[in-house]
Amino acid sequence: MATLFLHLNAERRDEAEWLHLDDGIDMAAVRHGPLSLAANDAKGARVIVLLPGVDITLTDAVVPTRNSQRIAKVLPYLLEERLASDVEDLHFAFNKPALDNSVNVAVIARETLDDWLQRLLDAGIRPHVMVPDICAAPYSEGSWSLVDGADSVLLRMGQNNGLAVDRDVVVETLRLSLTLMAQTPPEHIVYYRCEDDEVDALDFADLGPEIDVEVLAGKRLNLLAKHYHTETAINLLQGDFGRDRKSTRLNSSHTDISRMPSSA
Repeated sequence: MATLFLHLNAERRDEAEWLHLDDGIDMAAVRHGPLSLAANDAKGARVIVLLPGVDITLTDAVVPTRNSQRIAKVLPYLLEERLASDVEDLHFAFNKPALDNSVNVAVIARETLDDWLQRLLDAGIRPHVMVPDICAAPYSEGSWSLVDGADSVLLRMGQNNGLAVDRDVVVETLRLSLTLMAQTPPEHIVYYRCEDDEVDALDFADLGPEIDVEVLAGKRLNLLAKHYHTETAINLLQGDFGRDRKSTRLNSSHTDISRMPSSA
């Protein structure tokens, strides 16, 4: 089955970037346009949606159980003191617990996730997976990565740890993050930027650690698609937003599902 990577835009929510992959064929060129146009490439494909990191908080917790249903119930209470919003208004997604019962967690406002799903559905796109774009940035143990873009910069600091930062404050944010991690600083920091970016390269000259620069021949989405790993990325389509349940939830809000592509 072909795969479609669809990267949503936090500011222009009815537009996206996408690329279509077929087995045995090199990565296609990244396209940009309205979601309705992306729907043509989504037909018959496994659709992996990368949600903008500005909408998502990545964190972690140690849970008292390894049962997924029980974890879903207890997570809001374990994390509520770290979050500014009421946990009743938030959706919590998590990966498989580690041996020490720690889990990586992605938190998003339920209203925001509902809105994204509705926009996709209205365009005729039914996602198989929805993950934070930060979790598709390059990652290796002991290293941080910065992935530049015209709208924001993705800063990945761990397996499922990082944030999306406005370009105007990325240097200050990186400096603060390094200060907070002073006891366990990264061994390497790699800055990825596209050679045809319309924005100037970021200047990190006054930061302490040396930053390696990698100039990409393709687009940012090419890099994210290459480094996306199903086993580690947190799929937001869990619980009430599970792939089998979300159609019922959205349909109950008088959603027209007649244009939804059939699932594989």
